[in-house]
Parts: sequence; C-alpha cells; structure tokens
Amino acid sequence: PLTLAIIDGFRIEVDHSSLVIPLDMMLECIDLPPDALDTPSRQINIRGEWVPFIVLRELFALPPADEPEFVVIVDYADNRAGIVVDRLIGEVQAVIKPLGELFRTLRYVSGSTILGNGQPALILDVPQLIELARRRELHLIHRHADALSGNRT
Repeated sequence: PLTLAIIDGFRIEVDHSSLVIPLDMMLECIDLPPDALDTPSRQINIRGEWVPFIVLRELFALPPADEPEFVVIVDYADNRAGIVVDRLIGEVQAVIKPLGELFRTLRYVSGSTILGNGQPALILDVPQLIELARRRELHLIHRHADALSGNRT
C-alpha cells in the first residue's frame, strides 16, 4: 500500500527555484533589515531578541540578489533562526516525496514535492538549518572573544 505524507508548507523562492518550509516551524516573515548582510555577526534583532540567520543564496553558492530580500523566522525545539530568501510566495499543501538514492547525502533538504503547477520544489530541513545558523553564531562569538583576548584561530 502507498502511504502519503502531506504537510502544510510555505513556498519561497531563491534564484527562481521553489523551496518549501514546513508551516508548523514558521513564526513570521519580515523584510531583511538594511545592512544586515554587512554585519559579521549574522544576527538580526527581532523585538529585542537577537536571532542568527543564514542566507540561502550563500548556502547554495549563488550570486547575491539584486532585489530586496526577506527573512523567514523559523523555530524548532525552542531554537530560532532566520532564513534569508528572495521571494515569499505563499502557503501550499505538499505531498512529501523522499529523495532518491542519488540525493540521500544532500544536506539541508528533507524531501521534495511537486507543486500544483507541475514544477518540483525541495522541502527544507529546518532543524538542520537552525543548527547551522547556531553553529555559525557560536563560531563568531568564539572568534570575537579570542580576538579580544589576543588569541588567534
């Protein structure tokens, strides 16, 4: 028997490629603050809370965007992070398809789906992306502390 896993998702785009974020892990979407990409801390202030973020264009080795970008704030196990995307498209229901053997080692992606228009979309692995943002944040904190104390890494 064939079993289907269907999730409520939020479709975003990066460089004209569709991606889906599980809706139950999304908190909100905001405009990327000016100069946020120029700060080495890679954190944004969300109502008094500093939240680390990652840029999907950088993660996927794509050139910088020419247009304004958005930050999708996600949460998993009480850990928050921002995911910088090019465009916010909207809610979708996605039938999760497992990745084939060729793509089993692909990081930051948990599956795929076919959108209503027939186009494929990858489903982002939010817990892995949050972990990446938090690791980068801790690495930057340690580098800053070492620089202040005179140590070099």
